[in-house]
This record gives sequence, structure tokens and C-alpha cells, in this order.
Amino acid sequence: MIHSALLQVAAQQFGIVSRSQLGELGCSNRQLSRARRHSLVIDVTSRTIRIASSPDTFLSRAIAVSLHLADRGFLSGTTAGRLHGLREMSRHPICATVPAGDRPGLPQWVEVRSTTWYDAHRHRRHLAGGATVAEPHRMLYDLAARLDDRSFQRAAEDCWHLRLVSPRSAASYLRKYRRQGKDGTLRMERWLKIALQQERPAESGLELDLLAALHDVGLPEPTRQHRLDLPSGQQIRVDMAWPDLRLCVEPGHSWWHGGDDAMRRDNARVLGALAIGWETIPLDESLRRDPRQAAELIRRAYEQRAALLGRTIPGTAHDSRPSDLPLLSPTRTEISCDRDPARS
Repeated sequence: MIHSALLQVAAQQFGIVSRSQLGELGCSNRQLSRARRHSLVIDVTSRTIRIASSPDTFLSRAIAVSLHLADRGFLSGTTAGRLHGLREMSRHPICATVPAGDRPGLPQWVEVRSTTWYDAHRHRRHLAGGATVAEPHRMLYDLAARLDDRSFQRAAEDCWHLRLVSPRSAASYLRKYRRQGKDGTLRMERWLKIALQQERPAESGLELDLLAALHDVGLPEPTRQHRLDLPSGQQIRVDMAWPDLRLCVEPGHSWWHGGDDAMRRDNARVLGALAIGWETIPLDESLRRDPRQAAELIRRAYEQRAALLGRTIPGTAHDSRPSDLPLLSPTRTEISCDRDPARS
């Protein structure tokens, strides 16, 4: 039964072959039974087999489920996210979506969701290896219903960074398919409220890690991609800002801007911000190792800045508008997470 044509198909599908493909290749049920007895193949689902010499992996199981469903479903949720290249998407369970009323008879390690919101032409995309997955916008909507706010925000920023979606395209999709009470709608709206004001997605999760840590230490949520008009006439956007204190943070700037020339431009940004009374807190790459420590240091800088300006600390109202703030003498705070907070 195991001939070159079968092995070629299996090699393209991570060792998986569907029963229908076996029939097209001329393999009879009797031959399949004999191959099972000799441990040449292993059943993955009731409609797919795996060549025994091929490993049992996330990809092989995902392909098996996709081939099992054929035209009656697609991979969705975190499974689709992982296949699209999103980070921190779980391998288990394999997630699939089918039309309402379908009973695909899949193994227990597959999480199946049936829905009336199913359009085989608009909601699916075919990937290499035989996987049929949710189209990125549909996938994002699905993730909004499955994940908590922080995990979803990271997933949405990854989609944007990978150019699978943009805030504008996601907003357009939401307007088109929004249904009152539909799972994930409010979470999508919360992300879009922020993302539509940004020029770019968060870089490699660094900003998102820091935002989460800032929340944990009790700081108010900063404005993201805040615009500053420098004395030179240049307009820049700082990654995170508290406009009422004229305090901003640019996490990991030397890491993702990269290179000496870029660092000189960053320093010019810092000086330009100082000239209009803004203090910049640039963080080095060690943020990636300990965002909590970075957040604690930023909290101290925030409190010192608030005290200097006579403003209140988190949890109380800010009574002055940014335009009321006096210009400060040029100072620059630079934080490295390698420093001991007790010595800051």
C-alpha cells in the first residue's frame, strides 16, 4: 500500500492523508486494514491516517482535522492564530468551526464550535500543507471571544504587525458583521478604540508587556502614540505618554530602532521633547527580561514628576490641563532594568 505517490502526498501534508485521498490513489479498504495491522499507518481521525514514521505534532493534527472537515469547516481560534504566525497561541486543543447542525465526529482533543455565522467563501483561507483556516479578520473576531483583554490585545497587535489586518480593516469588518450581544464584540471595540489612534502596532510585544506591568503597579493607562510638535517644526509620536505630566516612555528604543544613526535620531527626539518641557524615559532591552521592574522604576519617576509639578498621584484627579504646565529645566531620566530599584 505504501507507494511513492502516497508518500509524496503525505510529505506535503506533514504525514497526513485523508481517506478520500487514499481512494484517489487507488488504495482499497483491505489494503488500509493490512497497513494498520503491520503498523505502517495510524488513524488520526475517522477520516484521516498518519504515516507511522511521521511524528505526531501540532501541525500534523491540525492538518488531519482540516482534511477531515474538507469543505464543511475550518481551523479557528488559537489554532488558526498559531498557523497564521501569532505568538503565544496554544497548541491544545485543536480548534475548529463548522456550520450549525454539523456533527463532524472528531476526536476529543478537538474543540468544535458550530455556528450559523458561517460562509465557506468569505470566512476561510487555504494555507500550504492542506490546512483550511479562518480568514484573519474572522480569526481575530473568534479570538476576541476566547481570550482575555491582554491576550487579545497582543494577538491583535501581532495580526497588525504581520499585516494580516489593520485597525481600519478590522473596524470595517466589525461594522459589517457586528451583531448585538455577539461574543467578542466589546473586546474588539476596546482594542480598536486605541489602535485606530496609533500609527503602527506595538513592537514585538515590548510595549504590551510594559503596559500590563504599568497597570499592575497602579499607574493610570498612558496615551499611546501621543503627538508632540518639536521646536524644529518636526512632529513626532511618543510610544506612551501622560500628557498631564508631560512625561513619556519609549520602551526598547535602541533595540527596535537599531543602529548608531537611529540612536542619534532618538537622542535628538529626546532633546526636542525636553525643549518643550517633556521628560522622556527611554528603556533598554532589559525590559524584555523584567518589565515589572521597569514599571516600578517608571512609577517612581511618575511620582517624582507629579510631586515636582504639584500634581496628584494615581487614584486621584488631575486638576490641570497639559497646556497649563510650566516648562521645566532640561532633565533626562534613563532607566535600565539592570539597576537595583532600591538605589534609584
